[in-house]
Amino acid sequence: MKFEHYHFDEVESTQIEAKKKLNESAKVPFLITADMQTKGIATKGKSWAGERGNLFATFVFQSDKDFDFLPLTSAKIMKDVVFDEFDVALELKAPNDLLFNGKKCCGILLEKITFHEKLCFLIGIGFNCFKAPFLKDVKATFISCDPNTLINNWVKRALKIINA
Repeated sequence: MKFEHYHFDEVESTQIEAKKKLNESAKVPFLITADMQTKGIATKGKSWAGERGNLFATFVFQSDKDFDFLPLTSAKIMKDVVFDEFDVALELKAPNDLLFNGKKCCGILLEKITFHEKLCFLIGIGFNCFKAPFLKDVKATFISCDPNTLINNWVKRALKIINA
């Protein structure tokens, strides 16, 4: 399945940018990435902090099926990509976080919205692959890896599940 990839130097949030693209009638599926986001969105109304050069991405697709398993599956796919590509074992903290040595390096956010009478999924991924942000309430770390390799391999594997 082919998809458009929109890359930005800086955005408020890749999730917000994805919703803008949907409103502009962008062809689905598509991928949004940015070198930096200033108001990242996390689960439960929290924000996602990150440093320039880390992975900030949102993948958007439509389906008639409801993928309730996507948060956990998306995290597992990323865990497998990191191990296969960079030989680093991460711990899965259900349903959507990845940890390295007990510290958070990745968070995944799933939003479901109805758009043009179809169920639309927005999978947001934040991965610390350059530098970990300093956070008061979360111990964070980073895994030195290429953000493009991460997201490209994640999308390839995710599409196999989505299209199954």
